[in-house]
Amino acid sequence: MTGTDVVTQSRLTRAPFSSAADLHAEPPPAPGWTRTHYMLIATVALLQMLLRAEIPLGQDTLWGARWGMQVLRSGDLPWTDTYSWTARGKPFIPNSWGWNVVLGADYGALGVIGFWLIGAVMSLTLALTTARAAQRLGAPPLVTIAVYAPLGLLGLEAVPRAQTLSNIAILLIPPLLAPLLFGHRRTSTRSLVLLCMLQIVWMNLHSLALMGPVIVTVSGVGLIVARRAEGLPTPVLRLASGTVATALCCLITPYGIEPITHAEEVRRASVGLVTEWEHVGFGSVAQALGLLAVAAAALPVRRAWRLGRPDTAACIALLAVCTGFAIRFLPMLAIFAAAEIALYLAGLRIRPQIFRRGVGLMVAVLSLLATVNLRDLGSLGELVSPRLVGELPAGCRLLNDDLVGDAVILLRPDVAVSIDGRYDMYGRQIIIRVENMFANRPGTDGLLDADRINCVLGPTSSQLVQALRLDRHWTVVGTDTVRTLLVRAPGASE
Repeated sequence: MTGTDVVTQSRLTRAPFSSAADLHAEPPPAPGWTRTHYMLIATVALLQMLLRAEIPLGQDTLWGARWGMQVLRSGDLPWTDTYSWTARGKPFIPNSWGWNVVLGADYGALGVIGFWLIGAVMSLTLALTTARAAQRLGAPPLVTIAVYAPLGLLGLEAVPRAQTLSNIAILLIPPLLAPLLFGHRRTSTRSLVLLCMLQIVWMNLHSLALMGPVIVTVSGVGLIVARRAEGLPTPVLRLASGTVATALCCLITPYGIEPITHAEEVRRASVGLVTEWEHVGFGSVAQALGLLAVAAAALPVRRAWRLGRPDTAACIALLAVCTGFAIRFLPMLAIFAAAEIALYLAGLRIRPQIFRRGVGLMVAVLSLLATVNLRDLGSLGELVSPRLVGELPAGCRLLNDDLVGDAVILLRPDVAVSIDGRYDMYGRQIIIRVENMFANRPGTDGLLDADRINCVLGPTSSQLVQALRLDRHWTVVGTDTVRTLLVRAPGASE
């Protein structure tokens, strides 16, 4: 047995809820973590980013960049929608206003390629933060990299989506809790300040930061349970202060309490329409993957509890429950559990050569896929039909699908869309109305006239587009591999 195996095995066989003295000290870094290993996981992260670059830039990035540029130019934060004709003037509270400003500044300076440069930074940060968490826990580097290669693809949301920031932030909370609860007064105060700073920044970048106070509470209770031999009053009071402080920090945004009250509107508008808000099950690949992840989470929860880490066990269990109700939490669950899974695999006494070869194989596969899927990162790509967006008549009243709506907002803010990726703003009624029109349900012709729609940009395969191509009142302006642009002929009734 190697030296690494001995150290790792000693941690794995530690009795649950060890003495207070043993648990006060942070586990020493896992042997073998070197700069080379950090460079290796960084390489994996960049390859993952290139793979995710194949995903269309429709996940709030495009309209978010336009919104951010508007804020930078005007100096004011909008409170109502100005980009659509279906919900114009309706209250609009973005769930990542600060991140949108970052996107706006980035796009204004560098164009589309700037999105992927930010994506690379996010990918590297997520990988290195996960590696540091694994190192603190005692997970060997090659095992961690082998685990991260597949799980990192889940944690790296559609680049450069703000939710990736939440997957990073959740890893930064646990290291601050032990010093907060059990450190000397000065150490505890410093940890509380850092925790509040993290919460404020997180909340202004992405409103999933509402999970912060919950993670603080759950993880803190777990730590207190683990160190039950100590006097309870001080740690309990400190945990209460940490929970209250981080909860109050959620209010420190330009929009005040609105992002909190708006969260339920987002859920109501998205359930049943947006995949990531579906519960686990067998209805789709994503739901089945979520179900598998929830079931698999029982293993790291059980091992973490048995090995005296109820704080980790409680957090993984919480994220598994959240994933069960909405698979949007699956990436967060995967990233948070990655270090624990790596530590579990390290305890199986698998020969180190297996992990070494496994990492090499995964890097080779990721490199191959990244090469095969390589595309021009300076363009938006055909999936959002940028050429057809550029051919839209100025100021036309547009009927469009949500994905291309994001591109219209970014590239042609002079054209009001019917819908885009902001499902929470439109609400179910408008979303379903647009979907029914593209399905050419009975009465669609009357709705086109009543809504004074004179441009249609939608999937060529949709029933409406197929019907309008044969209608003498409509003219085909252009088509690409995804969509067709039609304009109502001059003189046709509206």
